[in-house]
Amino acid sequence: MSIAVKDLSERQKQHRVRALMEKLSRYANSYSVGMNSAPVWFIQDEVGSAIQHSDKPNVEMKCFMYSPNNSPTDANAISYNVMWPNQDIKANEAIYCDYLSGFSEASFRSARLHSWFNTPESFYKEAMSNLRKK
Repeated sequence: MSIAVKDLSERQKQHRVRALMEKLSRYANSYSVGMNSAPVWFIQDEVGSAIQHSDKPNVEMKCFMYSPNNSPTDANAISYNVMWPNQDIKANEAIYCDYLSGFSEASFRSARLHSWFNTPESFYKEAMSNLRKK
């Protein structure tokens, strides 16, 4: 934070913004329409944002886009996340989804998990060392 900001309320505001930005990747999702399109970023509602990541999920989610004119550039297009259970879920049980479905260690799954878990720096040093040995 810049030391030029002397106003305490402005410093607190900047601090809150930085704290939010550090956690944004946990809540922001994206999808792409077609191979060469730019990703569309979105934040889920209260329920969707409460769903945590797990390697052993009890639900699966996929993006679904409805376009009345069958065009990704249609102004009337709307997208949804469709969610379904992949096992029985008991009352008051937390809902978990694998946000990295389809990613393996070949595509650096462990490094991508850093958004949801605090990974010790030593893990990355050891992984890089092992990668260089190969």
